[in-house]
Order: sequence, then structure tokens, then C-alpha cells
Amino acid sequence: MSATFSSQLMRSLFSAGSLIAPGLAGNLAFRLFSKPWPVQALSAHEREVALIGTQKLAEANRFRVSYGTSEVQGYHFPHKAHKGTIILVHGWTSNASHLMGLVAPLMEQGFSVVSFDFPAHGQSSGRTTNIVECAKALQCVASLFAEIHGIVAHSFGGPVTGLALAGISAGKPGFEAGRIALIACPNEAAYFTRGFGDALGLTSRAQTDFEAEFEALCECPLESFTGSHYFSRIDRPMLVLHGDNDCEIPHAHGLRYGELERCDFVSLKDIGHRDILILPEVGERIGQFMAA
Repeated sequence: MSATFSSQLMRSLFSAGSLIAPGLAGNLAFRLFSKPWPVQALSAHEREVALIGTQKLAEANRFRVSYGTSEVQGYHFPHKAHKGTIILVHGWTSNASHLMGLVAPLMEQGFSVVSFDFPAHGQSSGRTTNIVECAKALQCVASLFAEIHGIVAHSFGGPVTGLALAGISAGKPGFEAGRIALIACPNEAAYFTRGFGDALGLTSRAQTDFEAEFEALCECPLESFTGSHYFSRIDRPMLVLHGDNDCEIPHAHGLRYGELERCDFVSLKDIGHRDILILPEVGERIGQFMAA
């Protein structure tokens, strides 16, 4: 069965189900939303990048972090100079290997580098996860290291970082990180929930029920769940890089981050959502920013 046919069949089922039982359709949509389906097809270039990243991970000191019933796989690149630790945070349906092009530029500046696989991603345990679980995983990884000098996040890793730093919910404080670099990150959670609902053909009632589950999980209204909101509370120097040819996360999301105080926004011409991770200019700018 082709991926296209499967998608069409799923949309037909959800469209019909939304009319008959919108609450159930909304609940099932949220469950589906919580599963990181593997990317169906990678370009030859993306496969090459993934292979290089996997080879780089072989050089890391590996560690496991337990929280709840899950185990997160982590990777540590220690530096003798150790000017601080930089944590790399990957995106949805991605894994730590995709960020390995950033390790060398950061280590050249004297930083130790840490990365990890989200729950239900890479070598971590689990089959489903969500933004809150990923933020908790980031907090657990950060707790293992004395000084977090900075965080570099790509795509979905941006809002995960914002949630983890600002505090996941009342009574669950965040942690300190001196500098933050965001690469091609979304600003609005609604961009994903609305797009997901449209792809499934949810009715407005089913969409409301689906988004209500997201709001209950994050303990805030959907419209308030923006990167701008969370990072404005953190008040740290920020570098935001976004390609103007990003077909997954529109360039406008990066511009919204650029409106924040203490934020330097860099627009990169003719660069897409994943190619940006291996652009030498990106690694150099982030390394310089973290060392400033």
C-alpha cells in the first residue's frame, strides 16, 4: 500500500469519524499526533548527512538517563578546555545524529557538547511522546551537567527548549542556560495542530476536541503557546537562523523570534529546513555566538 493511498484512506476515515463521533476523532487525532512517524523518504543528500552524523556519534561518550518509565539516550563530547556545556536539541522525527555537523564548530571554541535522542526517537525508549515529555527529557539531561552555557535547537527542538527553560508547568521550574541559538524553529503551536487537523480532514468540533487535549497537556491556551511567549520570559541572548526557502517551517516564524529583545535574527538565502544544519556558515555563527 503506497504512502499516498494510506494518507488518503486515513483522511477519509477521520473525515467520516469527525461527523459521527467528533470527540472520539479528536482523541484519536491527538494519539496519532503523539507518534513520531518515520520520514517516508530521504534525499540522497539527507541520507549522506545522516550517515556522517551516525559516524560522528560513534566518537561520543554514551549515557542513558531514566525518568518515569522511559530511558533517554545521550551523547557527550567532552573538551579539555571546557568553557561550558552546549546541549544540542533535535527536531520531531529526527535524532541526535542530524546535529553532528555543529559539534566541531562548538568544540573549536572550547565547549563540551551534549546531545540526546527525544523519547520515542533514535536510541531512546518509547513509541509515543509529546512536547512535555521531550521537555522533561531535556531537563533530565541538563541536570547531569554543572554548567549549561548554551542550547542549540533545531525545528521542534525550539519550543521544547522554551518549555524546558521557562518551566514545564506551575511548580516545575526550568533550568539556566546562558545563550540560546534556534535554527529553523516554529513559533506557534497552532501552526502544527491546525495543519495536522487539516491533513486529517477533522471537522471544527473534532479539531476543538483535539486541540483541547493539547491544551490540557501543556496547561495553557493554544493561542498562548508561542516561542515568543516562552523565550521572552527566559530573557537570554538569542541567535535565530532561518532559511528563506524553508518549506516545513515558514520564514515568518523566524521573523517573529527576531522581534524579541536581545535576539539577533539571521535570514539565510536559498536554504531549506534540513540543509541549514550542515551549512558551514551556520556552525561558524553559532560557535562565535556561544563564545561571545
